[in-house]
Amino acid sequence: MYFKDLPNISDVRQEPLQRIAVADDAAKIERRVALHFNRIGGLLQELANQTSIALPSLLAVWTVESGDLPFIVGQPVLRFEVHKFFQHWGQYNETLFDQHFQCGGRGGIEGRPWTAHKMLSNSNWCAFHGDQNLERATLQVAENFGGREAACLSSSFGGPQILGSNFHLLGYPSAAAMADAFGQSETWQVCGFFDYCQHHDLISALREMDWLRFATGYNGLGQALAYAGLIAEAFAVATESLNVT
Repeated sequence: MYFKDLPNISDVRQEPLQRIAVADDAAKIERRVALHFNRIGGLLQELANQTSIALPSLLAVWTVESGDLPFIVGQPVLRFEVHKFFQHWGQYNETLFDQHFQCGGRGGIEGRPWTAHKMLSNSNWCAFHGDQNLERATLQVAENFGGREAACLSSSFGGPQILGSNFHLLGYPSAAAMADAFGQSETWQVCGFFDYCQHHDLISALREMDWLRFATGYNGLGQALAYAGLIAEAFAVATESLNVT
């Protein structure tokens, strides 16, 4: 069973019954832990109960992996990957693709395919990563050319930034359906994160607090040590903030 299909999961209160108070001069990691707990701590507690994972572990991992952007209904946090769009549409329409999109390794652009992403906007090449309005504008351009599914297959969505091509691992019929669900509620983003972890055998890593194994499976070997360190730091802060002994 997928986590999104757990009985009554949609009725679980996202917010915790008691919020974490944080001082104005608190460290950034303390503010981030409090931000996420105060937004979805109730849901994380329910899933912690379901999986026998310690709540500070879930809060730490979510804090590190999900960033700080707010949840906006209908507009899940987005990252459009030009090189993925080439795989799903551009390779069959190379001339049109190169007229409107750029990425490393094509058209004389230096770098690896996942770097140097730009789109043509008002006759100028525009970098768009880091600006959600530009990300959405780029997604719309991609949809206009290749259709919504190809564009969604090529994009990462939600706090945990799950690539649309993983839709089947989360129990959705299409990448577009996954994107739509992630835009409806953070509940589905959190459930999607758990389903992704379950498929990649990372639930046990979280249960055992094996940050390196989790980071290797979720972020890749190249950045595993760095992410494991960030999670360990967030875990210490989460444990103290929740007064867990």
